[in-house]
Amino acid sequence: MANFKTHIQISAISSGVLSTSLLGANFVNSVEAVLLWIVGTLGGVLPDVDSDNSTTLNILFGIITLLSITAVLSQLGVRVSTLEIWAVIAMVYGFVNWVVRPIFESYTVHRGIFHSLLAAVFLSVLSIVVAYEFTFLNTTMSWLVGFFIFIGYVTHLVLDELYSVDFSNVRVKRSFGTACKLYEYKNIQISLTMLLMAGGLFFIAPNTQGVKNTLLSKHTFVQIKDSFLPLALKS
Repeated sequence: MANFKTHIQISAISSGVLSTSLLGANFVNSVEAVLLWIVGTLGGVLPDVDSDNSTTLNILFGIITLLSITAVLSQLGVRVSTLEIWAVIAMVYGFVNWVVRPIFESYTVHRGIFHSLLAAVFLSVLSIVVAYEFTFLNTTMSWLVGFFIFIGYVTHLVLDELYSVDFSNVRVKRSFGTACKLYEYKNIQISLTMLLMAGGLFFIAPNTQGVKNTLLSKHTFVQIKDSFLPLALKS
């Protein structure tokens, strides 16, 4: 399979191409384009969260820890001492890294459910709901976040499958078929659970009508195409 550096590079390039295309067509501003680029790059390494010693897992739980601490601190009253704030940070950090993470590691297997298109859909919709409900992002940007997570995720899966083919000796390695699958064939129960959760998240996700009318319209693709070349080259 491809290594961490390769996944980062390819996902950064693919998400960079997409985000700058939207920026050039004036559908997003520069800050939003950078955010989408970062999100797409992160999506390109997410499938390896099931590797207990992976860099991806460390990054993921670092982000989860930071978000959890921020969420808890935002719920505290104004009359909170510095010592109490430090205590809350320490407790949240300990709970996420010494309770949640070991449980997560014990129930995940490398090249399992997270190396599937079902997981790509689930995490994409989850990111849409989180972005819309817990950040300042509007409906369109929230769906774009989910879309970039999905593109980066699928890029990772496809890249791992390509590395499962030895083109020099024209042979297929034993790992072929484990990197990009529809769902976890060896564990139907966990696949059904993830499918139900994805369906539930779709139900509570923000309305897609605005996204369909803007990003998925014919006008959008025409505008992206027209904005590709400088004006001097069009005349």
